[in-house]
Amino acid sequence: MAAWFRRSPAALVDGQPVKATGKVVALGELHTGPLTHKPCVHWRATITVPIGDRVPSLRGLRAPLDGSGGLIAMALPLPGAKGPMRAYRRDVGSVFAVDIDGGRVVVDSATADVDGPSEVIIPRELERERALLEEWGLAGRYLREPIFDEIVIVVGDQVAVTGTLSIADGVNRVTGTVTLRKRR
Repeated sequence: MAAWFRRSPAALVDGQPVKATGKVVALGELHTGPLTHKPCVHWRATITVPIGDRVPSLRGLRAPLDGSGGLIAMALPLPGAKGPMRAYRRDVGSVFAVDIDGGRVVVDSATADVDGPSEVIIPRELERERALLEEWGLAGRYLREPIFDEIVIVVGDQVAVTGTLSIADGVNRVTGTVTLRKRR
């Protein structure tokens, strides 16, 4: 059974499972979310693109061999039709602290499993989305729009940390899962 981190530091044991909930505090440099452009201690962006339904260029069309001069019709999926999608994900994290009752726990989000609700980005910034597709090597024209998703953890957010406690040089570190609970 996991120990709640609210116990006094003397009651905590190296290697024991723990749960902690508290506010995020930056310990180092902040990163910038690629879609939201928010300064954060961690971001995870996901781009989901349709598989196999890029819009063909005119170079893909050929004149028929019978010399009629017409173009060969190509069977294309209808826009809005459902089909296979592939998700591409990138994370950028840093070491940050979570202030809790009676202490602080340090988390390295670059090695943690980070989860939580996605940011709602309204209005969409199409230029930013196009630039991200280009940067990730996914540029092209699709019959269905790619889906963009971003989770950011910013200073002041409330997070839950679940994992294994490591105590070294008076620093309490948790390795495991970080779940965003509430935006600041």
